[in-house]
Amino acid sequence: MKILLLGHYHRSMIEELAARHEVAQVKDGDFSEYLHDTDIVVLRSHVALKSADIDRATKLSLIIKAGSGFDNIDMDAARARGIEVHAAPAASSSVADHAVALLLCAWRRLPLFTSELRVGNWAIKYAELARDIEGQRLGILGFGQIGRIMAKRSAALGFDISVFDRSPMKREKQEAAEQTGASFTNLEGVLSGCSALSIHLPLTPETEGMIGKAEFDLMPDGVVLVNTGRAGIFDRSALLAALRSGKIASAGLDVFHSEPMDPADELLNLPNVICTPHVGAQTYEAMEKIGAAVAGRIERHVAAQPDAIKKRKSLIAG
Repeated sequence: MKILLLGHYHRSMIEELAARHEVAQVKDGDFSEYLHDTDIVVLRSHVALKSADIDRATKLSLIIKAGSGFDNIDMDAARARGIEVHAAPAASSSVADHAVALLLCAWRRLPLFTSELRVGNWAIKYAELARDIEGQRLGILGFGQIGRIMAKRSAALGFDISVFDRSPMKREKQEAAEQTGASFTNLEGVLSGCSALSIHLPLTPETEGMIGKAEFDLMPDGVVLVNTGRAGIFDRSALLAALRSGKIASAGLDVFHSEPMDPADELLNLPNVICTPHVGAQTYEAMEKIGAAVAGRIERHVAAQPDAIKKRKSLIAG
């Protein structure tokens, strides 16, 4: 099998695949020249696999997203060709940990305090006050694996948990809610009652732009926002307006409407925002888990191919 890796991966995964298959890696930039004879594509969140790419890859039989969500893959084109598409969401704990880190930074107003201290404003300590956590309500949008771990971590810190989810009756979600004391409600109920909000929804046609001006108006003034899900959940103009006005007191963002970010992006210069470069899943443990999940999925796919070539000379390019 010829495997095309798009993006950065743990070396152990590359070496394991290259021992059995022909592997090409393109970390950044154009990868079109590799598509014509590729059997399997593995890609990260920042790489888009469009309809034209899928059409060009005439031998393609499997696409693996090394992470969660399929918003960067043209699923209609893949279905039309009968191409298998799978995710390897093995970084749930790592992403939840990062969301908690951003939550704590934003909750205690660390972006503002840090930016003011850098310009010599020690008196900011008297002008702005943070709040204690105990008894405050965290709204969680999306109660998949990451959202459930986020609820567990946050409940242990002292937050009450309110959840909006599109399929709340699934057993694992009900069990997690019982364990963390989380309550399910509708979107309006979560937004209107939260002191902080954490986003863990996939980006789909139903969720794209679901938080705009009307939704921000429902939130209490001074809400804290964390987004490690997808930036497209928010209307960007409404998000910027809420940050400028103080409707959002402080925010921790790991995902953006355009990645990589333009250094001139206003979000990077707002004093009440901390930005990280989509690193929620970037831990040693997560990379190893994702690598194992991707390799396992490939080997199961290869084993199911009656004419598959089990081993070829390795080629690592890019």
